[in-house]
Amino acid sequence: MPIIHVKISYKSEILKDWEGLPVGRETKIKDFFGDISILYLSSEWCNSNFEVKFSPSKTLVREKISAECIAWEAACQYGIYAHFYLISQEIIESHRIPAVNIINAFDIIRTSSNDIFVPEFNDPPKNALEKLRIDLSNWIKNHGGGWKGKDAARHIGKKFVTDLASALWYVDSCSVKTLDQKFKIPVIFDEFFGRSFPENYKRSRPKFNSEELTQHSKKILNYVELSWMFQSRFNWLRESLTKFGEILAKYSEYLDYQQIRSKELKNSLFPVVDEVEAGSIEIIPANIWRNQETINKYYLLTNKLKAVEFWDPVNVNEYYPKERMKKCRFIEGLNTAFLFKVGLYKYHHGSAQNSMYIWKIDPKANETEIVNKNYEIRTKLKAQLKVFHTRAMKKELIDNFELHVGKCEKSRLRHIISDLLGDFSAPENSASRNVDERVDLMVELGDPEFISDLRHLNGGLTNKFDTFWSYAQKYFESTVNENVLAVDERRHDTIQHLAQAISIRDL
Repeated sequence: MPIIHVKISYKSEILKDWEGLPVGRETKIKDFFGDISILYLSSEWCNSNFEVKFSPSKTLVREKISAECIAWEAACQYGIYAHFYLISQEIIESHRIPAVNIINAFDIIRTSSNDIFVPEFNDPPKNALEKLRIDLSNWIKNHGGGWKGKDAARHIGKKFVTDLASALWYVDSCSVKTLDQKFKIPVIFDEFFGRSFPENYKRSRPKFNSEELTQHSKKILNYVELSWMFQSRFNWLRESLTKFGEILAKYSEYLDYQQIRSKELKNSLFPVVDEVEAGSIEIIPANIWRNQETINKYYLLTNKLKAVEFWDPVNVNEYYPKERMKKCRFIEGLNTAFLFKVGLYKYHHGSAQNSMYIWKIDPKANETEIVNKNYEIRTKLKAQLKVFHTRAMKKELIDNFELHVGKCEKSRLRHIISDLLGDFSAPENSASRNVDERVDLMVELGDPEFISDLRHLNGGLTNKFDTFWSYAQKYFESTVNENVLAVDERRHDTIQHLAQAISIRDL
């Protein structure tokens, strides 16, 4: 997003010193200032009149620009430094042409009234976003909210509804489900989601961006601090709006943390998950008070444990129910499932690998024997677990291999790492995945000449078609004339097409 360096002052007082701020390419100067005033100025300066001057540096002479102009176009033409000069109401009044003082009783009554208004938008709406703004405005009205006077509704209220709609639309466009799973969005906003469908316009859903989340969060939380938000007619909204703004801020922080964490993991020379931290062993005592439901649920697993020897681990994953909730309850009930004492090993690695093994403990074994046997079982199971090497680990292995052996195709080296070291980490991108699949096929076929990377066929320019191009050039230069050229029936200009060689095959 483009950046404009902004300074705001009133007379000799600097309200905001120079700072680079993002601006939309199609945003008008007046809208740009509206966003700035909400984020960085106190409520008394909201909707203030101003003059703005652009220049290529902080000290050069500035050009005064109209507030109706596009901010980024003005910055491109006159410079990226914009100085906003706020104008007090007294100065505006002093420059107005005196008018005939006509007292209208209706105007006096209207001015002194306390009527509540909500902002108005173009109806019918042109798109779903405009429809969202209208629905939000009606929503505020139906809950008894609004602003005193039409001017307040037209300026303050319209800006608030527009910014709230933008925040809701952004979340809806990215993935409201993702945000709601991490931080529960207030149910009061549920009716405004499910309206954005980028796929209808052949676009993929954008990913959440921490900077954009922060911008939306600042706008929402600044509105919460304004005086009109503390009036009784907005009591129903203030708490939910505050929570929504805080959720956006927290998710922005979460994304920043995840980005830093991801970078650390990629550069780490150790596996992502340590078995010592991810694995655990639990001793489950015998339970003689089992009900019939428990007996039926663990019937197959119980029979398997009875059939095997003491200390022989059984994979619990093979006996899980497929349904997620039933699987969770199955695991929770293991503590009361057996008539004999068992050991349980758990290994949790996010969504990549979750393993559970259970074994029957010899009732004659003492505590020392149980500890030693459990340690031996854990050591054996550890060798069966998947290993996920980081990018830095694979790069170091490849570099060391090439240092001692010589250059080799990276795809074949990745196969060696995966095969010999038991690496189950995912490829870096789809191109690497396709190449790795062809290498696996090459190894399976036992054909070392098999081309694993089709990009090797890109040998650069070739002279294979020189003869064709030579004759084609002669055809266009000499053969093509008015007899073989025809006017295109679908166009009304000078464009023509070849009547005979109308396709590549004909040519």
